[in-house]
Amino acid sequence: MAADVLPPDARLRAPKRPLPRGAVDCHAHIFDRFKRYPLAGGRSYSPPLCSREAWLGLHASLGVERGVQVHGSPYGFDNSITLDFLEEHRGRFAGVAAIHPEIPENELRKLDAGGFRAARLMDQFPNGATTAMLEDIARRVAPLGWHIEINIAKCADWVALDEHEHIEAFGGTASYYWLRAMLRDHYRSRAGEAGRRPDFNPGGCWVTRLAFEPRAALGVIERMLQPHVEAGRLAIHRRMKAVAAATEGDRITAVVAMGLEDGRMVRFRPDLVIDATELGDLLPLCGAEHVVGAESVAQTGEKQAQPVGAKPHCVQSFTYTFACERRGDGESHVIPRPEKYEHYRSAQPYSLRIEVHGGEIYGATSGWLEYRMYDTMPGTKGGLWTYRRLLDQASFAGTVNHDLTLFNWPGNDYRDRSILDCPPNEAARALQDAKRVSLGFLHWLQTDAPATGARLGAPEIRLRPDVMGTADGLSKHPYIRESRRIQARKTIVEQEVSANDQTGTRAAHFADSVGVGWYPIDIHRSGPDDVGASCRTKPFQIPLGALLPVRVTNLIAGGKCLGTTHITNGCYRLHPVEWNVGEAAGALAAFALEERVAPATVRERADLLERFQRRLLGEGVPLAWLVGVGDANFVSSQIEFMMRNSREGALP
Repeated sequence: MAADVLPPDARLRAPKRPLPRGAVDCHAHIFDRFKRYPLAGGRSYSPPLCSREAWLGLHASLGVERGVQVHGSPYGFDNSITLDFLEEHRGRFAGVAAIHPEIPENELRKLDAGGFRAARLMDQFPNGATTAMLEDIARRVAPLGWHIEINIAKCADWVALDEHEHIEAFGGTASYYWLRAMLRDHYRSRAGEAGRRPDFNPGGCWVTRLAFEPRAALGVIERMLQPHVEAGRLAIHRRMKAVAAATEGDRITAVVAMGLEDGRMVRFRPDLVIDATELGDLLPLCGAEHVVGAESVAQTGEKQAQPVGAKPHCVQSFTYTFACERRGDGESHVIPRPEKYEHYRSAQPYSLRIEVHGGEIYGATSGWLEYRMYDTMPGTKGGLWTYRRLLDQASFAGTVNHDLTLFNWPGNDYRDRSILDCPPNEAARALQDAKRVSLGFLHWLQTDAPATGARLGAPEIRLRPDVMGTADGLSKHPYIRESRRIQARKTIVEQEVSANDQTGTRAAHFADSVGVGWYPIDIHRSGPDDVGASCRTKPFQIPLGALLPVRVTNLIAGGKCLGTTHITNGCYRLHPVEWNVGEAAGALAAFALEERVAPATVRERADLLERFQRRLLGEGVPLAWLVGVGDANFVSSQIEFMMRNSREGALP
């Protein structure tokens, strides 16, 4: 068995100061005697040897007298190794078990007699008890006086991937496909027959091919980053926000970030800076030329741009999402009415009737569609409940007790005002109102929304604050659809990607492509002044020029702040595209530093551009839309296509 995590440091060193008498090691695992105690199938990792003898030796060197042995997740629900260890050292150690809600009573009593005093819940690993089982397990262990240990990774607020129809075969980077594979693997062992499908979707929802809980995505991304952290290539400063920047000429010389927990200031002095923030935070701080809101027809030539003049306040609406589980009929979990409920009930309005445009995710035709919470209505793909369902109880072999669904619907989009370039107190008020909009939408769903047949209201849906890791149950950060955008060396416009303008099989060709994407132009309007509408697109490319500001020489756009318009942001903001943009930005920064040139020089010099594009291809980043060529021919077919369709020096 090969371990895929680092072993502990085997060097024993006495502490500089002796520990107090009675010191307790309150969390440790042992992994040894693998033939006697085999690891579980479907585990998330294979541990190195961590023997009981080594642990006891560590205690002796440190002066630890007692300890808590926490059952390791690679063993699943088989607590034998921990139970036997507690028997060997009865009275000195207590145990924390991994138990299923349906554990037989005699087995539970055996664990209690053997020295276990707690049950462990973990959402990071697929083969153990999760927080979704909290209430059921709490009822089982309460008579024993046990407590419950909950291990929750810090939640991200990313729960479903908005993708195109070819994504299972093509249209993402290699690292993006690794992310998708690991997300599926996180759930497969718990899902029985459904989990064996190559295209397994834990939620079985109809808006995306892959839905998942936030903590699952966070765990996978942390795993992707960990090798780089351990190698010293990456330092992560969590819960920090850029608040100031210094420049000299056209270069950023320093960025100051503030800790949101403690107010601590950290000054970075970077050679290159990538802005991958949700709102393009760095652009106003460093004075980079940028655009906010909707441009005019005169500025972009787009059919759906503002007909008279630009409107900076027309920024796509944002949304606080939330998750609910479906409990049994007859239960009631209705939340109180939030402030301004009556206002937002009519102003939003709260409704399951929405206007759709041909080519959107909802269907192929334009018009109005009526939805129900649970029923599939004519012309729809399903009900609201299955729209962004994260976990489908029917797909899991008794390990998920209730369906779990995310709510991100036009009814809880916040449209009153933009939070870009306004005073902080106004932004704070807007964010609070946006929370009221979402909580009001939930209350309406529970009390008045069309549920099934003639029934109004679904009181059985229960808010799950633990999914988002917040007290109010709403996402930690709203889902942002539109950012400040750099004035770029290449700005992508509607007529280059829209199916109404592009008559071929692909969108306009970009010789400096650093990736691909495809999604409809999806406009969530900010209010009555926003005239943009959703429409179909052709499979498109990501031009390198869209990542490069017109003036600031050491800044690269790494997210939604790239060079799009209000209209084309609607198709470049989706997950596979934004992932590709970020990956290309990071690769560009590394390449430019290696070559000791400015990022823009890579685009301007044909030799550097070709080498950079070949590097991207070597790392699994497609540059052009070629479906069905197979992995073996990926690089060669991509290079041939780019050479055939690009003239030297002909950059858009």
